Amino acid sequence: MKIYKTFFSLKDEETWINEVQNKGYKLIKVSKIFPPILFKYKFERTKDKSNKVCLDYKRFKKSSDYKSYISLFKDSGWKHVSGSRGSGIHYFQTYTNNDKKEIFSDKESRNNFVQSYIKYSIGMSVYCIAFLLNFFIFNSISLNKMKDDYSWGFIALILLSLITAVIFIQAIFYLIKAFKIKKE
Repeated sequence: MKIYKTFFSLKDEETWINEVQNKGYKLIKVSKIFPPILFKYKFERTKDKSNKVCLDYKRFKKSSDYKSYISLFKDSGWKHVSGSRGSGIHYFQTYTNNDKKEIFSDKESRNNFVQSYIKYSIGMSVYCIAFLLNFFIFNSISLNKMKDDYSWGFIALILLSLITAVIFIQAIFYLIKAFKIKKE
């Protein structure tokens, strides 16, 4: 079963995944369709009770650091279900049916998770907003020159405007997620 869904909160996403699993499904993979707005969740039907899924956020520059991270979680009883070295969000499932098991062992590790996700979200928002400003400042002159000329350049400019609007929506989503995770 494939489900396309949007979440404003990582906690809501985690809760929803576990609710779907309680209905007889097991999370297989999560794909970014249009981050951070739209994700595709792949589940498969299972007769056994699915184990709890928890989310973590961490990005890695080095492949060796990423492998150590996955190995640490495996040694702690967590199976890596989805996520990649540069993706940021990682989905882990317990090896046992322990619904009370948490991925963060203490407040410090939870705070590190929150801070790294906030830093990433605000950074992406700034990047998106910088792109928007660049587009509007440097292309406003071109738009005025081409407003009466329905050439391919004008059509390309309209398409770029639409892409810019989508990037603006992405920036808003990143900011919302940053502030929501701070409250969780």
